[in-house]
Amino acid sequence: MAYLLDTNVFIQAKNLHYGFDFCPAFWDWLDQAHDEGRVFSVERVATEILAREDDLTGWARARPTLFLAPDPSVVPGLRAVSEWLRGPVTTPARSASSWMQPTTSSWPTPTPSIMWWSPTNDPHPLRSRSRSLTPVSGSPSSG
Repeated sequence: MAYLLDTNVFIQAKNLHYGFDFCPAFWDWLDQAHDEGRVFSVERVATEILAREDDLTGWARARPTLFLAPDPSVVPGLRAVSEWLRGPVTTPARSASSWMQPTTSSWPTPTPSIMWWSPTNDPHPLRSRSRSLTPVSGSPSSG
């Protein structure tokens, strides 16, 4: 099973608990997990990271295969989700659209069995990571 990482996984890791100089093992683990096909992200995340100019920018620039391009078959679905998010607030889920729109979690990838993980909802991601994982729609593991 592979995991799809959101922007804040990288930015919060760098800024808070896993700085490059303080905890290089975290970044080594990401490299190893990616090499084993267990960790990926998407181009949109790379765009956000590369818009900055810091240590994370250099790290991401050196790992272009970590950031997957969206499969052309999912682009219509991305448009539909974006249009839905911009629509009128008629349900509790839509009321969250103001904070959902800028995120990258709606970008599925062509890789099967990808899951999205972000520490945003979990203050202790390494201790309870499994509760933060959600299957990407359409993956074999999501039924």
